[in-house]
Amino acid sequence: MGAALAMYEMTLILSTILNECDLELLETLEVKPIRRGGTLAPRGGVRMCKVGDRPPHFSSHTTPQATSAAYPVV
Repeated sequence: MGAALAMYEMTLILSTILNECDLELLETLEVKPIRRGGTLAPRGGVRMCKVGDRPPHFSSHTTPQATSAAYPVV
C-alpha cells in the first residue's frame, strides 16, 4: 500500500508541475538512459529550470471563482 500511495503522490505532483509551469531543459549534453529496476531513467538526472507560469485552464468540472463576478448569472 505504501508504494502505491507514493506512486500516486508522485504522479499527482508531476502532473501539477507540468500543467502549471513552463520548464526549460538546462542540459547541453545528450541525456543517456540507464536501467533502474524495470524502468529507464536518465543517468545523473535531468536539470530543469522554471521559466514561467502557465495561465490557468478550467475543465468542465470546475467553476472559476475569479471570473464569476465578471460574468454574473442572470
